[in-house]
Amino acid sequence: MPRNPLARLLRLARPLRGELLFAVGAGAAATGSAVALLAVSGFLLARASQHPNIVAISVAVVAVRALSIGRGVSRYLERLASHDVAFRVLAEVRVAIWRRLEKLAPAGLALFRSGDLLARLISDVDATQDLFIRGITPLLTAVLVGGGAVTVCLFILAPAAAVLAAGLLAAGLAVPLTGAAVARKAARTGAPARGTRPSPKATHDAVTTTVPWSPKYTTKRQSGQPKTRSGVTVASSVPVPPQK
Repeated sequence: MPRNPLARLLRLARPLRGELLFAVGAGAAATGSAVALLAVSGFLLARASQHPNIVAISVAVVAVRALSIGRGVSRYLERLASHDVAFRVLAEVRVAIWRRLEKLAPAGLALFRSGDLLARLISDVDATQDLFIRGITPLLTAVLVGGGAVTVCLFILAPAAAVLAAGLLAAGLAVPLTGAAVARKAARTGAPARGTRPSPKATHDAVTTTVPWSPKYTTKRQSGQPKTRSGVTVASSVPVPPQK
């Protein structure tokens, strides 16, 4: 069993690689249809402005309709296949996490805070589906469509293909690396506070100092002493509606 979490997830998805490849192909077809639709529609508008015979633009009209339908159908199939793979892997991950927690309970669970356990069982496990929905499938789709677009531009105009390739590399490398750096910094900042649990006194102080109780709308208890319940101090004043 590999110790890298990413390698473990990919190993769980190995029986579903056919469906994952189908999702990549459908995504590439949808994105390619969108790119081709943009090019064909631009040609159609430019050619129609010259008032040609309808036969001269009939192929472009049919192509626009076919690409519009193909883009929607391909996107639906891509979403269906990628989410099916993600949910199947997510189910296996949840079962594996629960079995590990079952071995640790009850003696081993005292080493973890309740907030950290809840985050690992729910948030961290649910985040694994992003690897297939927003990670692998869009990446491979972008590589396929970008390579195809550069190849087509290369046969039409070589300098345009070079400019397009440079722009795609900048957008595909610089932006993800910058986003990953910002995400890692945010994760390091928020990780120490995720599993912490404030004390009852800190919670009471935060509530009583945050809510500005006005003396005009409060009444004091007759005893003058605050009551306690399970170590939590109850405020000695309760709000009442204003008198008309």
